[in-house]
Amino acid sequence: MVTIKVRVKPSAKKTELIGIENGVHLINIKAPAEKNKANKELINFLQRQFKKRTRILSGQRNRDKVIELL
Repeated sequence: MVTIKVRVKPSAKKTELIGIENGVHLINIKAPAEKNKANKELINFLQRQFKKRTRILSGQRNRDKVIELL
């Protein structure tokens, strides 16, 4: 089990990892931050990237999140 910190920018042009700054993964998410759409897209994106099951440990309603890779 590994945890990573991410900072999300919802409603971007496309979903992509834009870099890592001070140990925080900066990720643009195409989906808007309403009705949990951005969180769902973030989880799907990270699962594709890391090939592991993923869940949000903290920051469900924040831009800054802690993600657990199982």
